[in-house]
Amino acid sequence: MIYSPVRIRTLGITVMFCILISSGMANAALDVKATVSSAGGGQFHYIFTIGNTGPDDVAIVSVDAPLNDAFSAPTLTAPAGFLASYDPIVGFVDFLEDINLFAVGSIVNGFTFNSSSGPASGYFDTFEALTINGDKITGNVTLISEVPVVINSSVTFVPLSATFKTTSDTSGCPAGFVGKFSFDARLKNISNSQLHSLLVKVKTLTNNNLLQNADGGPGGVGSVLTVPQKNGYSDGTLSKNEFVNVPFIICLKQKTKFSFFVDVLGIAE
Repeated sequence: MIYSPVRIRTLGITVMFCILISSGMANAALDVKATVSSAGGGQFHYIFTIGNTGPDDVAIVSVDAPLNDAFSAPTLTAPAGFLASYDPIVGFVDFLEDINLFAVGSIVNGFTFNSSSGPASGYFDTFEALTINGDKITGNVTLISEVPVVINSSVTFVPLSATFKTTSDTSGCPAGFVGKFSFDARLKNISNSQLHSLLVKVKTLTNNNLLQNADGGPGGVGSVLTVPQKNGYSDGTLSKNEFVNVPFIICLKQKTKFSFFVDVLGIAE
């Protein structure tokens, strides 16, 4: 056993003091989970649940966070008996004891906040914790995303050449276009996960062309097309080896070669 200075972040205040701690890492096991959903306006809503399987009670759990997040502090809440704070300088969200501890055998939920950083940002995915004996615990957060993220590695997306069609018909396109090019592409799940909430997002579209059948009307880079529920996706879930044919209609500024690349977004379970 040794005496060692420990820094604790509490409500934005850094406190230095000495406590008796044991050398090495703790044996305590924490199950830290976060569910993230879209809150609109460029914000994502996080709900954290912390389970302690022992053998020691835990006083504080700190989750890595982005610096200077404008949304986190104003929206941060904690369940009764606990406190929560956001440190915009160091980049942590802290969940800590007030009149209650993260006691052995307990599951504490209801720590919530909003952030501009979504589930694929690389934040809110690791944690550090301190037991009442001064032992440190580190681990990964189990992130349950209700927000579609890029899943390109889970699928293949192959244009079907037999469906290629060019026409001078410009219906559905803004003024100034000379025709349309349409085709279907086959989206297939090659992963072991169930995929749902599938979207296609335009990554590259050259020559000032537009995706005519994008959600909300013709759009360029950044526009989104919801994958239609048909073929193997008729039930809203694309299982392993199932496919769905996705139609694309491109408004053409000129009948010349152009580049068109997309990302596939979805939720994998």
